[in-house]
Amino acid sequence: QEKEHFDYFEDEHLQALKLPYLDPSTYALILLPKKNSTLAELINETSFATLNSVGRNLTKRSGKLFLPRFAVS
Repeated sequence: QEKEHFDYFEDEHLQALKLPYLDPSTYALILLPKKNSTLAELINETSFATLNSVGRNLTKRSGKLFLPRFAVS
């Protein structure tokens, strides 16, 4: 597989990836806690200000992305 370019952000608490869907204006912003944090801490500490900050600080990074299959119902 080839590497792709993604908008990415990382700080001491979280990693974030902007995953485009169909067109540039529609995307998923995926947040994952760093190893020193838990998912519960990430959820409790994430605010609109956090999301805005992540969005403003995304930078292009190249890499391979592997996501598990899942369904939303």
